[in-house]
This record gives sequence, C-alpha cells and structure tokens, in this order.
Amino acid sequence: MSSQPTLATGNCESVHQDTALTEKVSPKEMISYGLGCGASGVTQFAVSSFSTFFFTDIAGIGAAAVGLILMVGRIFDFFADFTMGAIIDRTNSRWGKVRPWFLWSAIPFSLGLMLLFTMPNFSSETAKVVYAFFTYNFATVICFTMYMIPQNAFLAMATSIQFERSKLEISSGIVIMGFMLVIGFVINPLVEAFGGGKSGWFATFAILSVVILIFHIIAFAGTKERVKAPAKPKINFTNFKDELTCLLKNKYWIMLVARTFLVSMNTGMVALVYYTKYVVMDMGVLGYMFALTMAPTIAGLVLSPIVIKKFGKRNVSLGGALLTVISYLGIIAIPGSWVLYIGLALSSFAQAAMTSTQNSMIADTVEYGEWKTGVRTVGFSYSVFNMVQKFGQAVQAAFFGLLLAIGGYISVEGAVQPESAIAMIKASFIYIPLISAALQAIILYFYKLEKEYPQIIAELNARKANEECQ
Repeated sequence: MSSQPTLATGNCESVHQDTALTEKVSPKEMISYGLGCGASGVTQFAVSSFSTFFFTDIAGIGAAAVGLILMVGRIFDFFADFTMGAIIDRTNSRWGKVRPWFLWSAIPFSLGLMLLFTMPNFSSETAKVVYAFFTYNFATVICFTMYMIPQNAFLAMATSIQFERSKLEISSGIVIMGFMLVIGFVINPLVEAFGGGKSGWFATFAILSVVILIFHIIAFAGTKERVKAPAKPKINFTNFKDELTCLLKNKYWIMLVARTFLVSMNTGMVALVYYTKYVVMDMGVLGYMFALTMAPTIAGLVLSPIVIKKFGKRNVSLGGALLTVISYLGIIAIPGSWVLYIGLALSSFAQAAMTSTQNSMIADTVEYGEWKTGVRTVGFSYSVFNMVQKFGQAVQAAFFGLLLAIGGYISVEGAVQPESAIAMIKASFIYIPLISAALQAIILYFYKLEKEYPQIIAELNARKANEECQ
C-alpha cells in the first residue's frame, strides 16, 4: 500500500465504525436477492433462446430482418448500460442508491417481457418488423437494463465483507442455473397447453412475467444497503468523462474487465451444436452435451462457499481457469467420446469459479477505486463492465461466423463439410476456450487485491469516521 491509514480515535472510532464490517448478510437476504437474480437471469435465458424463434416462426418475420433488429438492439443496449450506471451513481433515496431500482423497475421489466412475446395480426411484414423492433428494444434496452445493472451493483452496496458478497453471488448463481434448467423444460409444454401459436406464447410469458414481478418485489423487500458513499468525495461528477477517468485509475477493475472480455470471447457454447453434429456426428447426444455444460456448474456453486472461505476468491478463480486449461488439454491429448464428456464436465465444474466470484470481485474493486480516487463509482463500474461483456459477446458471434466462413462452411442442410470447416469448428470448441482460460489465468496471477483489501477497508473507515467527526 502506498500510504498508511490515519485511524480515528476516541468515541468516533466506536460510534462511527462501518456497520458493513459487523453486519452479515442474512439467509433471508440471500434468498430474496437470489430470487430477484433468478427471475432476471431466466428472462435473459428465455429471450436469448426463444425470441428469435418467436419472431421468425410464430410472428412470420424474415430472418434477415430479425438479425437486424437484434444487432441494432445490441448497439442501443451498449449505451443504455452506460447511462444507467451514471444514473445509479446520482441516485439518492431513503432506500439507498441501488435497491430502489429493484422496485421502480419491477413493473416495466415484467411488462417488457410480456410485450416481447406478443404480435398483433398485422398483414404487412413491415408493420411486424416495426412492432418487433419497438417491443424488443423497449424490453431489452430500457426495462431489463433498469433492473440488471442495479442488481449487479447491489453487491458493492450490500456489504464490504468479501465473503458475504460471495455468499450473495453464489446463492444467486445457484438459483439462476436452477431456474434455467426448469424453464428449458416447461416453456414448450406450456405454450402447447395454452393452444400454441401467438396465444400460447403470450399466455406463457404473461404468467412468467407475473411470477418475475413477484420475485423482484421480494428482492426489494428482503434486501438492505449497508455501505455508504463518502460524505465528501474528492471529485464531483459533472459528466461521464470524470467517472471514466476514475475507473481507468483502478488497475484491478481493468484486470477483471479484461478477464471478462476473454470469457465473453469463448466460442465454446456457440460451437457446441456444430461440434456435436460434425465432429461427434451424433445429434442424439446433444441434450447430454448441454447438460454437461450446466449441471456440474451447479454442483460447483454449491461447494463454492466452502472453497472460497478457505482459499479466497482470487485463488478459486485462478484454480478454475487452470482446471479449464487441463480439461481441454486432456480432450486434445486423448481423443475419444468419454474423455470429451469428462473434459466438458470438468470445465463446467470449473465455470463455477467464474460464476461465484465475478460480480463480487468487481464489488471489491469499487472499494479500491474509492481508496485510490476518493470517488465511489458503483453504478458506473458495473455498467461499463456490462458494456464490455456485451461487446465481447457480439465480437464472439461475429468471430465464430468469420471462422466458419474462412473454413468454407456450407450453409445447406445435409451438406458434407470440408475438412477446413471441421478444423474451424474444432478450434472454436476446444482451442479458443483453452487459450481464453490460459490468458485468464495469467491475469488472475497478477491480481493482488485480496491481500491489500483489509488495509484498504481500514483506511476507508478511518476517513469516513474522521469526516463525520469534523
């Protein structure tokens, strides 16, 4: 550390001690926050898995037009995250900075999801495209952003205790993965039960929207903000540039953003179907392949609290990256279906290290940034982080398409793919995830914030106590 804390003395030290260091997160709060995260997480899963199908096969919109709607929405979403982060940093209410958005965004969130899966009986495709464009962007760019950015930023405001943040993140991760498994099984049966077609999709997502609304209200009612912003910040925000300048002085935040970009660039999931069809050559095992990418992660999340408490978030994350490297090296070194399944299961188990630490580690960097600059950029830290994540996902999709094109992939049902295309599919499914994990491990090796964190918190508490005593 570059400076020593000037500790408060006398009554100020006892009276103004930071409650975030003495109050632990209750099981009720873990459940409440987890239900809110599960509701928004399953919404993301449903939108990414079913919205394109709904637009093309149910609403009758051309695939090219749907692709344009999604691409433009991603661009708008990029700026929406940026704006929402700035709004959070300027929010001050009796409920805190982040938590009130759980309540304020609950109805718009559910309304946006319900409208997304509606389509009036337009005779013109142009009218359908305009309506889909409006509902998709209203839902994903405005309504979902209003909840999801505050949801992630809440970890930094709930507590300063690192392990308590991990407990919140792990519990929410387990709920999200569990909800995703359930929703994957029930959506189609529900649609059919309500008569299929437009009416079936509307009824299904109307019910889901009401359930999500209830869970979001529970998240608001059952959570609490304990961490307070500095009473006298060194920098007054007047524009986005000031906030971005503060973030760029936060080396640990930059490391985690780089790591997340590498995770987003992992083409393994997008290549899974292609690998199953053209390399394994057995689409009958596709369901098992998907299960291997999710079930071990849930098991890892269940064990995460024990492992993180013993070894710390950074070491668990580093171990997860190294286990992923070993898993893919095994798949490369020993060809065969059973080695493939074992390797996928191990890499999925290792994914829990990322899922259980990502947002809470970002929360830790907020403290470092406040210590470094005097400014607590909670909303902006998470919004820019999300922007980079979404940018990485967009680049990932384009990169995978480019690799297929370079390999001469033939986009015709039943076509025999050239060896060059098969090679690109293998590279996307095995080698790129391997390289991504290796680079993540290098970044995490230089991540030292956990060792510095207790001293940083001591200095911040001393500053706040001195400010309040003056």
